[in-house]
Amino acid sequence: MSRNPSPAPQPPPAAPPAQRTKQKPLTIAAGAEDVKYQGKYKELKRKVKDIEADNDKLHIKVMNAKLTIQRMKMERASSTRLTLGARATSSSACTVRFWGAPSSARVSCPSSSRHS
Repeated sequence: MSRNPSPAPQPPPAAPPAQRTKQKPLTIAAGAEDVKYQGKYKELKRKVKDIEADNDKLHIKVMNAKLTIQRMKMERASSTRLTLGARATSSSACTVRFWGAPSSARVSCPSSSRHS
């Protein structure tokens, strides 16, 4: 046995007086509200689907535009390289030596192409 005596049983706390809330009985008006909310739900659901479809279409347009921009950048870069390459060859002596060929095997540009 323990040295401390066990506490005496205490009465349960007094419960506050029960307050009754009035519940509305299901009437025709409640059913009409449900129908109204169901209609609104369907309308909002349709709007969400329309917005998502529009969003998908816009996403596809943006992706196509990005691809077009990328393609144009690549075309510009390649045309710039070609232009710079043509300038470099036209300003040089236009002498081409083929690898592995004797040094006498050279191709020279005509003098008219040097003036480009």
